[in-house]
Amino acid sequence: MLDEFVRLTRRGHELLHICGWDGRKYTAFKPAGLECMKFRAQALSLIRSVFGSDSSYHRYLQKLAEDGNAREKGYHLHEFLQVLEQAYRDIQREEVFESSDELLAALDDDLIEVAEALVNAGFHVPAAQRAGLLLERTIRSLARGRGIADSESRPVDQLNDSLQAMGAYETEDHRHIGACAQIRRDAEGPESHRINAEDVMDMVIWIGRFIRKHES
Repeated sequence: MLDEFVRLTRRGHELLHICGWDGRKYTAFKPAGLECMKFRAQALSLIRSVFGSDSSYHRYLQKLAEDGNAREKGYHLHEFLQVLEQAYRDIQREEVFESSDELLAALDDDLIEVAEALVNAGFHVPAAQRAGLLLERTIRSLARGRGIADSESRPVDQLNDSLQAMGAYETEDHRHIGACAQIRRDAEGPESHRINAEDVMDMVIWIGRFIRKHES
């Protein structure tokens, strides 16, 4: 099943490339012909077999397939491909989170490895949440070690300021911690879909280095 998603997704990108898709429009010619129709039919069939005909994915694709203006819109080739890619990510996410609790329990303080696995798999929002959680744990641990009052309840930003003032780490680390804390808040908020994947990748890498540095 996953192989079929990969194969169809690859074929969709090939068709878009042939048609000159630049991210907004078709610069060569609009998709048409047997190969385009075959791709759409196979995508619709795969989504139906995996998610069912009542799923939002299938209903959306069915609506596109029945659109009377589909020819003028390139038969919605780009939209079909987007649905395939999102559906594939959802399948992967479900598989990851089915085992996430067991992973967390087994790894415990190595939670950063879970975040790294998630971001490498393209799930940058949960990666930001988990990396941010581990950073918070580390900051609170450093605060306890420095005897900072209310280290378990004070906001991380306040602890960050106090630790930097006490010389626990450099100004650059203080800046990174503030930025990572903000990304985590964004990841847990209603606008999480706007988070930049590259920023999360940098966040996870930096937090891993910071934790290893202060574990010794």
